[in-house]
Order: sequence, then C-alpha cells, then structure tokens
Amino acid sequence: MRNERKVREGIVVSDKMQKTIVVAVEAMK
Repeated sequence: MRNERKVREGIVVSDKMQKTIVVAVEAMK
C-alpha cells in the first residue's frame, strides 16, 4: 500500500514538473 502511494505521488510530481517545463518552453518561444 505504501509503495503504491509513493508511486502515485511521484507521478503527480513528475506531471507537475513536465507542465512547468512546457510552460517554460512556451514562454521561450
């Protein structure tokens, strides 16, 4: 159970990071 929760949190964090990177790339254009 704990491992599943950590994996989900990791996915959410990485997803937020990807969105931040996408926003940064859009700002560079």
